[in-house]
Amino acid sequence: MTTTDDFSYGLTVRPRITIKTIDGDDTLYTFDGFDPDASEIVVTNVNMEGAVGESGTFDINIDDSNGQMQKDNIHNVKVFLELGKTQAAYEHFLIGYGDVFKDDRPATNFQQYNISGFGSWIMAYRLMIHRREKYKRTESDAKVYNIVDNAFTKRLWRPLKKHDESIQDITGWSRDGISTKVNTPFTVIDEAYVYFGDLLDKLCSTTGAVWFVDYSTGEEILTLTYNPNLHTGIQIKSGDLKTANDDALVTSYIKRQFSIQDDATSEAGVATRLITTNIIDKQEVFHQAADDGRTSLDFRAIAQQVSITNDARRVEAIELTLDKTGDPTSPNSRINGDIVLDVNNTPTGAILDEFHIDLGSIENSKKDIEVEVEVKPSALDVGIAKFWVRLFQRSGTGSNNDGQPQHDPNNTVRWFHNNIFNTAQSYYSATADEGDEKKKSTLSWNVTNQGPLYTCNIFSNIRRAIARTNSSAKRRIGLREQFVDTSFLEDPQDIARYISLILSNSSKPRRTISDFLVTIPNNFIFRPYQWVSFNDGLSQTFQDLQVKRAAYSIGFQGDDPQIGTLHARLTLGGSYNTLTGSCSCI
Repeated sequence: MTTTDDFSYGLTVRPRITIKTIDGDDTLYTFDGFDPDASEIVVTNVNMEGAVGESGTFDINIDDSNGQMQKDNIHNVKVFLELGKTQAAYEHFLIGYGDVFKDDRPATNFQQYNISGFGSWIMAYRLMIHRREKYKRTESDAKVYNIVDNAFTKRLWRPLKKHDESIQDITGWSRDGISTKVNTPFTVIDEAYVYFGDLLDKLCSTTGAVWFVDYSTGEEILTLTYNPNLHTGIQIKSGDLKTANDDALVTSYIKRQFSIQDDATSEAGVATRLITTNIIDKQEVFHQAADDGRTSLDFRAIAQQVSITNDARRVEAIELTLDKTGDPTSPNSRINGDIVLDVNNTPTGAILDEFHIDLGSIENSKKDIEVEVEVKPSALDVGIAKFWVRLFQRSGTGSNNDGQPQHDPNNTVRWFHNNIFNTAQSYYSATADEGDEKKKSTLSWNVTNQGPLYTCNIFSNIRRAIARTNSSAKRRIGLREQFVDTSFLEDPQDIARYISLILSNSSKPRRTISDFLVTIPNNFIFRPYQWVSFNDGLSQTFQDLQVKRAAYSIGFQGDDPQIGTLHARLTLGGSYNTLTGSCSCI
């Protein structure tokens, strides 16, 4: 084992830079910090950094005081940035696009070029998808890793469909980093002209996963994974914890000052109660299918019992399957109907709403007729609400039809049913002779659960207020409420899981160790999203934290004739559990 006292641990980290054409196919210039004489350009300074939720940035200063470079060649290029303590130890830190070029003349006879830009991760926010899809929870395509894979690789997810290229074709990224462990079902895709990165952010927020583009191998790999899979085993130590046996491959030392901040304010995103609403317009909450059986409204009224659960009490529409024989008429050319509360399995309760069906909308063949109604939740203030849909008599024709009940089986309306008789069924139905709407309060109903059941579909506008509270965190740091947008989710289970996932992090204070210098282990480069173990003896802080930001500023170091650096500048973060004193990454 090589320890941190070995000379190799103190070697300078140097860069290797490869500048290619925008498509990455042809190499234009290279620079190797360990072999400057063989390099095609002279680099005087390079800065690079990456952060969680950001694309990463870089800027490179190139000396061309002798004017030998073709500077037009380094406009809009693809740049590959590597770091290492030896040539054999080079690892890619960032791959990006040099979209900004500056020709700088800082002094007489001195000319330098500056190339800067963003990591190729930014392409996820330049390329769009357009897709609407619904899945069953049990379908393979509903799993998040498959949604990501399909959005990434399939042209049908792109705005121009088959006439477009897939995001994978455009970026050239590999799909090998998409973990099948991220298999939470996501049942509704409703993404109209949104950026691919926004879809990934949404999916990760509901699963607790993270996504990024991994550059470490020199290939751009789209990665979707869970945080625990990213722990590096690296130990970052304060100087008082240094031992003679510290392994140079996994040990980093804190250099200079640092501070540890625990922030429990709402401004830091801390909340001990999360509140959301779930609104589903026109959700079918009761369904009674029709067969070819049918009963007419000739000198009779018909009623069908239905039931809905508490969440669906805001009824906004019903759908009935009707047809007509002949040409029934009435003074107002309509069928009258209403919705009444159930009383001991009879259609005799209070009227909740009344409705009318235009006779002109009913055809001589079977047709589903949708009727708008309004039943307020307060009228059905029970866990499982039973009520009845009633249609009153309609038969007869001609100018003498004044709307009074009459026998005319050749000119009437028929209500379809399941055609099952003399068999116990789950709901009741009823008929009433004469069936006059004007006498509905005194009708005598013949009620049965032996069939038939009349077709009746109920649609509801479901509105739920959902809240989750971390009671123990509330006692420790107080009540902090936050509203969470869940409009992109429909399934209540998905919503409950989503806000519970957020609450598990938001109910803990934020721990941050910002902008401090550390030494760099052998054969290792700090990158965002990594997990490391932070250890400080004096403050007794021993916790796993996430690398939120990693930056390298590479220039001339003292008498060293070549550019390099001895340190990385890091920001670490996590959520601090005040009850146990432990920390986890967010």
